[in-house]
Amino acid sequence: VMNNEETRGPRPPQGFVVTYYPNARDAASSTPLKVLSGEELSHADIRLVPEMLYTVRIKLPNPPAPDAYYPMFTLQSRSERSGNGSGSIFINGTMEFRNVLPGSYLVTGMMRSTASHEPPQSYSRQTVEVVDRDVEIEAAAFAPVFDVTGAVQVDAAPPFPLQQLNLALRRDSPDRFIPDPRAAMAANGTFAFHGAI
Repeated sequence: VMNNEETRGPRPPQGFVVTYYPNARDAASSTPLKVLSGEELSHADIRLVPEMLYTVRIKLPNPPAPDAYYPMFTLQSRSERSGNGSGSIFINGTMEFRNVLPGSYLVTGMMRSTASHEPPQSYSRQTVEVVDRDVEIEAAAFAPVFDVTGAVQVDAAPPFPLQQLNLALRRDSPDRFIPDPRAAMAANGTFAFHGAI
């Protein structure tokens, strides 16, 4: 595995990140600006401060055969700060996310078939804390994805065919890099979500 000196020099880089008014790192901590119709607003100054940026490395102990499946990892900030990313490029069995801010992150891994755009075959999830240095972790064990099945029951005669209903399975911690699975509704109201993680 390449070390800091070889990839980025002896020190972690500094950089400017997404900043909300006046100098907040996320929307929840920002201050809203109120502008009335026909009004001009002056002194809406935003302060940019360079941040220390780090690298998160994820080691895959047993990389799969490249002609069968390929792994993909996403790094999702648990506080919606910048520094999120996704990718599937490995160097010697290691995935790197660079320019990551300090914070708490959720790492999601998916094993996909190279044959088509099918749902992932297996997945892994783990948290990682970035404090004041680069982090290297071993990927959590992959578990098979699962299906969610059920049926929609209507107490009265439905005013439209049940196939017109749209169903979505939402995660409690959304990941903007991983689409939510969708299900097709049958005429009798039964449905199945495939490839849920």
